[in-house]
Amino acid sequence: MCDVPALRSDEPPVPYAELIAGIDGIVWEADAKTFQMTYVSPHAERLLGYPAADWLQTDFWPAHLHPDDREAAVAYCLKATAELRVHDFQYRMIAADGRVVWLRDIVTVVAEGGVPKALRGIMIDVTAQRRAEETRAEHIRFLEAMDRVNRAILSAPDLARMNRAVLEVVLEVFEVDRAFLGAPCDPATSHWRCEMECARPEHPGAEHLGVVVATDPEFARLFAALCACDGPVAFDLGSVPPVPARLVASFDVQSVLGMVVRPPLAEPYMFGVHDCEEVRAWTPAQLRLFEAIGRRLTDALGMRLMHERLAASERRFRVLVDHATDAIFLHARDGTVLDVNEQACSSLGRSRESLIGASPREFDLGVEKAVVDRISDRLDAGELLVLDTMHQGPNGECFPVELRIRPFTEAGQRYSVSSARDITERKRAEAELRASHDLLHAVVEGTSDAVFVKDVDGRYLLLNAAGGHLLGRSVASVLGRTDAEIGGRVQLAGSRASEQQVMSTGRECSFEFTVAGDGGERVHSVTTAPYRSAGGEVLGVVGIARDVTDARRLEEQFRQAQKMEAVGRLAGGLAHDFNNLLTVVNGCSELVLMQLAPDAPQRELVREIQCAGERACRLTRQLLAFSRRQLLQPQAVPVNDRLEDLLSLLRRLLGEDVELRLDRAPDVGPAYVDPSQFDQAIVNLAVNARDAMPDGGRITISTSNVEFRAGAAPADLPPGRYVAVTVSDTGIGMDESTRARAFEPFFTTKPPGKGTGLGLAMVYGFVKQSGGHIDLQTKPGRGATFRLWLPRVDQPVLVPRPASDAGSRSRGNETVLLVEDEEAVRSLVRTVLRGSGYRVLEARDGIEGLRVARAHGQKIDLLLTDLVMPHLGGRRLADQLVQERPDLRVLLLSGYADESVAGGAYPLLDKPFSPATLSRRVREVLDDSVPGSAHPLGREPQHATNPRR
Repeated sequence: MCDVPALRSDEPPVPYAELIAGIDGIVWEADAKTFQMTYVSPHAERLLGYPAADWLQTDFWPAHLHPDDREAAVAYCLKATAELRVHDFQYRMIAADGRVVWLRDIVTVVAEGGVPKALRGIMIDVTAQRRAEETRAEHIRFLEAMDRVNRAILSAPDLARMNRAVLEVVLEVFEVDRAFLGAPCDPATSHWRCEMECARPEHPGAEHLGVVVATDPEFARLFAALCACDGPVAFDLGSVPPVPARLVASFDVQSVLGMVVRPPLAEPYMFGVHDCEEVRAWTPAQLRLFEAIGRRLTDALGMRLMHERLAASERRFRVLVDHATDAIFLHARDGTVLDVNEQACSSLGRSRESLIGASPREFDLGVEKAVVDRISDRLDAGELLVLDTMHQGPNGECFPVELRIRPFTEAGQRYSVSSARDITERKRAEAELRASHDLLHAVVEGTSDAVFVKDVDGRYLLLNAAGGHLLGRSVASVLGRTDAEIGGRVQLAGSRASEQQVMSTGRECSFEFTVAGDGGERVHSVTTAPYRSAGGEVLGVVGIARDVTDARRLEEQFRQAQKMEAVGRLAGGLAHDFNNLLTVVNGCSELVLMQLAPDAPQRELVREIQCAGERACRLTRQLLAFSRRQLLQPQAVPVNDRLEDLLSLLRRLLGEDVELRLDRAPDVGPAYVDPSQFDQAIVNLAVNARDAMPDGGRITISTSNVEFRAGAAPADLPPGRYVAVTVSDTGIGMDESTRARAFEPFFTTKPPGKGTGLGLAMVYGFVKQSGGHIDLQTKPGRGATFRLWLPRVDQPVLVPRPASDAGSRSRGNETVLLVEDEEAVRSLVRTVLRGSGYRVLEARDGIEGLRVARAHGQKIDLLLTDLVMPHLGGRRLADQLVQERPDLRVLLLSGYADESVAGGAYPLLDKPFSPATLSRRVREVLDDSVPGSAHPLGREPQHATNPRR
């Protein structure tokens, strides 16, 4: 452009003033360093509204540049000035009335000696030009964006990929952090889900995180604002309503632009974008583009949803037809097949293509041409046809079908649809039903229980042979008649009143009755219930009568065994306490006798105490035998030989007025029992039988082999092989109350001084502890029969080696740790051990025993401990101390043997014991070569165990 001479605003007009005034632009001059203007033409005030004097103020030009252009414009001007080149650039300035004016500024640098001194230029208003360009660019961007959206919609193969493609375009075009579709856009909904989302990796949204958003009041207000507007709505942190606080906190949302998308046949969607970096000021062009995309998306969603629903409906219909269990055919009027489903192809073994156009006669063996003609006439009349026929399968086999044919008219033409149902299973089910009926009849007739059915009037509708036998009538004579008409010995359903109660209440009823027969009275249990129709209507009563005589007998045996077990526990506990007391009494008596002179007058008194203690010991052994806690030494005992050896003893005990018979089966096997206890049991039974025959009589002892299978053994006896020993007498017998208590300890019918009442209790305990069973059958005046079943074995069992007599080796000088919770027993044992030369450490229980042993820094040779103690038992104490002191010997003391407190590998000394026995056993264990375990000499036998189990 032309150079303009330097001017001042207060200078008089120059020759170029008229020329400058005619230029449609602002002519100006400014300092090259400070950009402070030194002259502006009058057009400046007309264009921007600022007087010329304002333009000449310091920093006027930079201060009135548009904030978005200021930094770039100043930097460009500085750079161009320094390079002494012409400026030609555009920027925005803010007019006095707030308008934004686009200016094109053409600037020339005036330099002296290569140094810029002044700037001269002309500013031309290009606002209209720029707006036209922006409008054209916005329109192009609009068209390009809509073209991309349309291509995304048209190219996507399904709804999900269409939505994602559109959202990807929106994410890029609007330069946002997240674009999404969510549903339902409804203020009344409780939850809102993100159906589809595209987001930048640094800003994942609800779909990516798998979050279902609850509709709180803030979300409800946002949805309400969207639904109230037909176009897009912008939300930010300061809008009304604002962006929901949960969106800000959970998803960093600063600005939201959204609108409601309402496709037909679907719930309303929210179409929206999120800006997570700043609060956005959306331009009108952006709002127009967003609304246009929303409208296009509405149409596309509606079309896609309708298309997919139609396709889904067609698929469902085809699936429905193809998955039908019946073969379906579409026929023309002449019967030609027009279409078939998958089941038709499968059942006939032919492809769909081969069936279309085929005649039914090709696969329907029951259809002749004449039949087809008759069927066609009936279909023309609109009749629904149902008939059975035969179809030919894939391998040429035939199968029965039920064929249903329904006619319909389409476009004036008559068609028909036929469905063929394979009734092979139905035919088979009918045959099976007949077989099942025959089987049920066989079961009802074959059972030993009486089965019957009566109608509401009490007449027999059904009765099996067992029921007829119970009534004492033939089945034919009973059916159709009532109990009153029959006049039998029993009424299977009870009284007429009980029958009516069962029918009225709908509840079953049970009762028992007794029938006298050749074998005695038999008890029958009857259960009746309502007899109902398939619809639930009560038609009468149905019942079963079962002979429960044997079951009741077994129940009684079981109850008796439970009672005896409880009494046995009590007896065993008493015996344990007595053994502790008797250990002290007998031990102290022996110690006193050892200290008294042979002629001391007190010796007789002490001997009486000792004798009473020994009798008490025998009493406790009897109690232990009953409670099954006595110590046994079981072995294979030849029962017949053992009984033969006992005969002479038994004859002396029984007397001459009692005849004794021994009836031995020749092949009786050995029994696994303690021989001495077996002898004692037989003697007790024989003496008890003798006492029941005051005027003499006969006692018979017999033996046999018995093997019980599962379900046939007595209540508490496992299946297996046993030796049966039976002792029967011809005495006075017992009544039921006496029989029920016969095995109880201390129960006796003898007068005072004639018996302790422990004889049968000992027998009971011995048999049970040996793993056997005892049974008593008796009636007043008919004698009594005791039957013992004892475990039978085939191989001999080794007998533990008896303890040797330590004799003179009963003394010693070793250290013994004595642990005993009974003060008197502990005092006695301490006295005996110290008297025998041993050093004794004492403890009152297992916990204290551990503490004493650990505090004793020297060797402990023997742990002598009670087996059962509070807090810590003897066996656990021994286990811990042997682990700490591997060379420690152990001897356990016990008032009775019990599987739950067995000594295990340690030797056991049972109470009561004498001081001499204690000294001998201590010496034997100390002399054992294997620490911490039982020497054969020191081992006491445990419970007998059944070798078959």
